[in-house]
Amino acid sequence: MKNNPNTTSLEELLALVLEAEPLYALLKAFDQGTIPLRQGQLPRGEPLTPEETWEIIRQLRAQDGLATFGVPREPGLVESLLLAPFQSAGGQDIYPSVAEKAAALLYLIVKRHPFEDGNKRTGSALFLAFLGKNGLLKKGTSAYRQLQRILVWAVLYVANSPDDDKERVIQLLAHLVGEVTWAAQGEGKA
Repeated sequence: MKNNPNTTSLEELLALVLEAEPLYALLKAFDQGTIPLRQGQLPRGEPLTPEETWEIIRQLRAQDGLATFGVPREPGLVESLLLAPFQSAGGQDIYPSVAEKAAALLYLIVKRHPFEDGNKRTGSALFLAFLGKNGLLKKGTSAYRQLQRILVWAVLYVANSPDDDKERVIQLLAHLVGEVTWAAQGEGKA
């Protein structure tokens, strides 16, 4: 075999692989159902109102041009899904942080298909709006750019995930939101 000047040595490959330890730790935590969250950084938050939601959907429909985009399948389902991340049990929020609530909202919109068309796009938009409303995301920031880059993957992952993985998927999404927004806050760019 000829020497390729672009070939990386085994030592360099090992350094590359071993430096990704946080990735392996997160994958292990996912398998074990113990994904860590930055709880102290993420307050409870406020839900999107129906008025905010329907205006966002109206704007998206105007951009999309499809008459069926964002048309609800059944009365009251969208409003119910907006409040679902705020449910509690035994006096404790099921999803205590804004990141968890945002992840649950995205999951529910994508998986429950409350609209005739545009569930993934609408879920993504409401996810971003929810984070923005609750102070974790601002347009033009590093967190906004990072979330945009991973959101397509995240939405497709949610759409194709088994229903019995719901809580693990929500925790993984919440972890990603927490990491991205926490890092941006540390830079003063949340």
